[in-house]
Amino acid sequence: MSFMAGSNNTGGSHVAGAVVTLVLLIVGAVWLHSGGHSFLMIAWIAFTGIILLGLLAGDGETSEKPVYDMRPGDPIQVSGPAIVHTGERPLPAISGDYFKYKEKYWRTQLSPTPDGIVGDPGVGLNSSGFAMGNIAAGQTGERNLAKLMVHMGVVGDGVNSYWSLRIPGSKLDTDVDAILTYGDNMILIDAKEFMAGGDLVYKNADGDSITLWRKSKPDSTDRDLVFVKQYDLKRNMEMALEKYTEEFADMHVEAVVLLSPTRNGLAAVDAGCVIDDGLIPVTQSWAWSQDLKAKFEEHPAEPTRPDVDVRLRALLKK
Repeated sequence: MSFMAGSNNTGGSHVAGAVVTLVLLIVGAVWLHSGGHSFLMIAWIAFTGIILLGLLAGDGETSEKPVYDMRPGDPIQVSGPAIVHTGERPLPAISGDYFKYKEKYWRTQLSPTPDGIVGDPGVGLNSSGFAMGNIAAGQTGERNLAKLMVHMGVVGDGVNSYWSLRIPGSKLDTDVDAILTYGDNMILIDAKEFMAGGDLVYKNADGDSITLWRKSKPDSTDRDLVFVKQYDLKRNMEMALEKYTEEFADMHVEAVVLLSPTRNGLAAVDAGCVIDDGLIPVTQSWAWSQDLKAKFEEHPAEPTRPDVDVRLRALLKK
């Protein structure tokens, strides 16, 4: 965690306070002197004089004060809820209300299976050993992400998404939530059903963690954030990226962590939010889908290669 200077307005308040104190000193001294209270007059002058000197000394200090500047890769040193100033870093835009009011999205059906969806989103979690609540949340997140891809038109017409796949060469019961393929490109996807809301933002932390923050004034444009919690992510995606890169050596393989849409919308994600030592970005599924769709509109995607389709289908969990 580093510190940077941030401007404040304490200089102006010190001057105003000094003027008021000086006036009170003079008026009080004259009144007490006229009443014959010499001892009280001296005490009053001494008391207000000390206050005046303190204000003048404060006015001479710099108007710059240190504020917290959370930078990508900085460790989070927060033991509980606290106000952290983000300095000059702008907060990213939030599109929290879209899913709340777009009923068409929630009516997207995954049965019968839409074009571009291969496998069963979330089925891999059945053997994960997680608590039932965590399994249900994870499956909801994967299905919502599949709905989003269909709704946005990201998949179909040869662009395929495969759901719940084993990791080649791994004996562990871990899987990849989804893989999107087109032409010679393959994107491994880790879907996360994390907290969401219009006043929330995810930021980078140290190592394999991301942190969640809340605007202290949701309806304002201030840059103060309240720490909510830290998510410590496993390194499964790094292993999956390594194994799939080896298995599909003739393809361009990359990975991404996507925050799944919820009925509370989607929290913002700060730029430069990454895990696995910077290898894998963490981003908003809605923005990611928009970017991919725009890319396909500018440069139409080549269809998934038949040989890749066969090999990925063989890796599907049932």
